[in-house]
This record gives sequence, C-alpha cells and structure tokens, in this order.
Amino acid sequence: MQSGNTEQWLNIIKNPNESVTNKYKAIFELRQFENVDGAKKLIEAFGYLKDSELLQHEVSYALGQMKLKNCQEVKEFLTKTLEDESQYPVVRHESGEGLSNYCDHFELLELFKKYLNDPVEEVRDTAILACKKTETYKQLKEKYGTSYNGTSEPAAPFSIQEILELLQSKQIEVQEELQAVQNDKFYSQKSKQEQEKLAEKIVQAMNDNKFDLWESYRALYFMRDFAEKIQSQQIVKLIALQLENKNANNLFLHEVCFVLGQVGHLGQLTEQIVRKVIQDQNANHIVRHEAISAFQAVSSDREYMKQFLEDPAPIVKESAIVAYDMIEYWN
Repeated sequence: MQSGNTEQWLNIIKNPNESVTNKYKAIFELRQFENVDGAKKLIEAFGYLKDSELLQHEVSYALGQMKLKNCQEVKEFLTKTLEDESQYPVVRHESGEGLSNYCDHFELLELFKKYLNDPVEEVRDTAILACKKTETYKQLKEKYGTSYNGTSEPAAPFSIQEILELLQSKQIEVQEELQAVQNDKFYSQKSKQEQEKLAEKIVQAMNDNKFDLWESYRALYFMRDFAEKIQSQQIVKLIALQLENKNANNLFLHEVCFVLGQVGHLGQLTEQIVRKVIQDQNANHIVRHEAISAFQAVSSDREYMKQFLEDPAPIVKESAIVAYDMIEYWN
C-alpha cells in the first residue's frame, strides 16, 4: 500500500538535493498508486532525471508495469522515449518493453517492427520480443503476470508440457519426462533430483544455442517458476550459470539477473556467480547494473557494495548506491 500523496513523491524526485536512493523509492511509491495521477507524476518526473540513466530507466519500467490500459499519456510517453535515439539504450529498451505490456493494442506491432534492425542491440532485441509478444498475445495472455506481484514478463513462461515439446523438437531426449507429465506423475512420482535433471537439459540446450531469443526468455521464466514450485536452489544456480553463457546476448543476461532477484530467497548458491559479473569491468553496464539488483536479493553483504560506489559506469555506480542503502534498510 502506498503512503503519502503523488505530489509529495514527485517533489522528492524534483529536489536536486535528494539522494538517488530516495528518488528511487519515490518512483516505486508513485508506481504503487496504479492510477492516472501517479502515471502523470512519473512522466513529469522523467524530465528531472536527465543525468540519471538508472532513474529514467526505473520510470519507464514503472510506467510499463502499471498497465493503465486507457491512459493514452503513458503509451505516448513510452513511444516517444523508445523513438528518441539520443536516449540511453537501457531507457529505450525499458520503454519498448513497457509498451509491450499494452500489446493488446495490436497497432503497436507496426511500431515494434520499425526497430527490428535498430543499430542499438538492446533496442533491437527488445523489438524482437515485443513483436512476438504482440503476435501471440491472444493465445498466451493468461500466462503473463501470474506471480511475483503481477510483474508482467516480456515473454510468456512455458508450461512444462510446452518446454518438453520444444526440447523434443530440438532432438533432445525427453520422452520419459513427457510421458510422466502426460500421466500427471512428473511432480508426484519423480524425485527432486530427477526433476532437476530437466532443468539441466534446458540449460544445455541454451548453452548449445538451440533456442532463439523468444524461446530463451520463455524457458528462463519456466526455470524460475519451476525452481519456485519445487523449491530448488540447484535450479536457481543453473539459471545463474547462464551468466557464463558465451552465446547469450546482453539483454538476456540482464534478464537472467532480474530473475535471480525474483528468486533470491533460493539463491544461496548464486552469490559468487553474481559477484563475478558485478566485478567484470568488461561486462555490459546494464548486465552489471541488474547483477547488483540481484545481489541485494541473494546477499546481505553491504560492505561488498562499497567498492562500486564510485564505479566509472554511472548506472553501475547509482545501482551500487541504491543497493548499499537498501541492504541496510532490509536488514
């Protein structure tokens, strides 16, 4: 439940003397209103955040997740931000992904198609996912936002039947698992270790580059939900090991980190993998930024964040500041 009023939170964002953490919290509070007034305040706030890649990206994310179907201002704002080539790539990505949450407005498909060959990798990959989401939304819409406080994914999680059929189509042996699912015995009669072997097959397929981007995202969300269903730290570790997948692109690696944040309570085996990504100065900035967000969920080691408080990459630096403050807040 949000507290205060929208003007109060907007004033925090507009105040140049407020910390990045307080502004970050204010964006979250405005999102929680889930109404047109909150959305309009976020749109206004965006203009006061020109020097912050992190916070502008958070505004676009918040607006996309609010899913105000009849708020034309949100669609217009996200469209304008996606189209603005002077914007930070991660902000354009987040705006495009946010727009894809309005994909029941089928006219957006033509907009997304314009960016399928965008020179910016993150924008191009966002457009690929947004087109597929729009094209398949009618048959898959019930799969979105069913967990994690209704967070809407950029691709629909596979069901276990769907992922097994996909693996089978890639000539991966899953006949035994498929039969168990069809007989409704996979969860009731297979051991946890046997169930985890399915996750190993999915990860191997990813490592062998057998999935396209859309399939990889859907498989990632299946793995997330699968880990949650059987409470498996091992599956979460397998998800984290995707951060070492040399075939994966930056947007997917960033999403792996986002998912690790969602299943952080099962992430005890992943902390060292996430640390390695954060420390890698050659890694893409948006991947390191999201890895810091994941770190908050899997570790309470606030002191570790100190070394990144002056990182040369602004989005990494600000993410570290927020994480440093939030770890203290939550612990």
